Order: sequence, then C-alpha cells, then structure tokens
Amino acid sequence: MVIAPCKVSLSSTRTQAAITLFVLLGIQAGLIFTAFLVILCSLAFFLGNTEGLAQQMLGALVSFSTYPMNIFSGVVRLLLFTVVPAGFISFVPLQLLHQFTWPLLGGMLGFTVLFVAIAVGVFELGLKRYESGNLLGMQN
Repeated sequence: MVIAPCKVSLSSTRTQAAITLFVLLGIQAGLIFTAFLVILCSLAFFLGNTEGLAQQMLGALVSFSTYPMNIFSGVVRLLLFTVVPAGFISFVPLQLLHQFTWPLLGGMLGFTVLFVAIAVGVFELGLKRYESGNLLGMQN
C-alpha cells in the first residue's frame, strides 16, 4: 500500500504536493488507528477484562480495511465509517490520492480531530473512574 501511492505520486508533475498529501494522510490514518486502540483499551476501565474484545475489534478493523468500500452499503458502510473506522483508514486516503477534493480532505481532518478527541475523552473518563475506585478502597 505504501509503495503504490508513492510510485503514482512520483510520476506526476505535482510531486511535492502529492508527497505532502501522502504524508498528511498517513499521519491522519495513524492517529485514527491509535485513537481506535485507545478507545478499545479504555473499555477495560468500564467493563473489566476486554483484551479479547479489543483483539477482535482490531482484527475487524484490519480486515475491513483491506476490502474496497464499494462492496459495502447501508448500515454496514455506516459502521465502517464510525464504529470501526476502516473507511477513514483506507478508503478515504486512497480516494484523496486518486481524486483530490477539498471537502473530502476537510471531512478526513474533521473526523481525525473528532475521533482523537473522543479517544482522549473516553480515556480520561475511565481514568477518573479508576482513580475514584481506588480512593473508595483506601477509605475502608
């Protein structure tokens, strides 16, 4: 996946812009992937041992990221762009590299910021829950 977009980018006349876009999209996909992992692992604060669930969801993210998005429709497609953000990790970046549009880049940036903010929020909420549980245990 990394080699093909670079090869296409380097053969174009707008090499600098294409490489910059490729790097930007790679960083955003990495942030979304990391935020997804933070959310999954933060579920342990609320549900206890969630290692199996986290592994299954991570497997789903990786698996669905390898399929073309046009084979999914309706509710499944909505889930792949929200709950399991495979669409924003693979489909949107590839679409932007092949056919750039400002609204799609804005949507990608907006989703990245929103998803990272949700991950930070879930982690902080779980951490507060964990800390308050420890304080109650110390009082007894």
